[in-house]
Amino acid sequence: MNPATIEGVIVPIITPIDEGERVDEPAMRRAVNHLLGAGVHAIFVMGTTGECTSLTEREWRRGIEIVIDEVDGMAPVLAGVSAPATHIAIQRLHQVQRLRADAAVATLPYYFPLGEEEMVNHYRGLAEATSIPIYGYNMPLTKMVFTERMVRELVALEPIVGLKDSSNNFTLFQKLVARFDTDAFSIFQGNGTMLAHSLFAGASGGVLGLGNIAPRLCVELYEACRGHEYEKAYTLQRELVSLHYLNRLTPSSVPVIKYATSLLGLGSDRATKPFKPLRPELKEFVRSKLHELDIL
Repeated sequence: MNPATIEGVIVPIITPIDEGERVDEPAMRRAVNHLLGAGVHAIFVMGTTGECTSLTEREWRRGIEIVIDEVDGMAPVLAGVSAPATHIAIQRLHQVQRLRADAAVATLPYYFPLGEEEMVNHYRGLAEATSIPIYGYNMPLTKMVFTERMVRELVALEPIVGLKDSSNNFTLFQKLVARFDTDAFSIFQGNGTMLAHSLFAGASGGVLGLGNIAPRLCVELYEACRGHEYEKAYTLQRELVSLHYLNRLTPSSVPVIKYATSLLGLGSDRATKPFKPLRPELKEFVRSKLHELDIL
């Protein structure tokens, strides 16, 4: 499998946890099969939706082990190695390589702001440390954003095979797709509200946290776009936008997604502290929205 040829819906899988904030293995295996059964094209473990920055190193590794084992070659597994410093990301990169993940995904280091040369040097350090394919991740929560010039630098680094763009800057996204999305470098949309427009612009696919809740909807939308079924695609896109409004109920989407997936039998609604459970009225709103979209 050449990770540069991955196209379609990649889901950054949730990490169900118990009261001690340890990975709930049976629930995580159910979450994997929930996604595989819906036909998603790849699974991304330990991404933002998987609470990658909030788990201990042991639980981070355990979550990756469980997903790789349960997927058992049925789909590519991408493993997140994001860290606040390059050397820590490299250590994680070596671990996921030993665990036989198909590819790694890395944001820029978080906490300290970096200049563009430092941003590129971070990815250059990762590229020089391994032969495993790497996807960059343009995540605004790092308080830094990729530029077109920076992506040109990444394309030249052989192990880097693609980019997830969650910048919400569709003008930039279209420029990146037009210039860089090729057989050797893939660009994925990270915002579900822009999926149809991104696919029609030529993107390789989407990396969608809402895919944990509605994986079949995401896959059907992707297939409609690829089949040039424009009316169907925009109908499904409107449904995905409607679901996306749930992300606005709380400052982070994690508690909302955790509650929604708990209704689907994929573990409890527990998220890592300091996240709080949803208030009763928000729980009812989420439940009613899932019923409205025939997800429940």
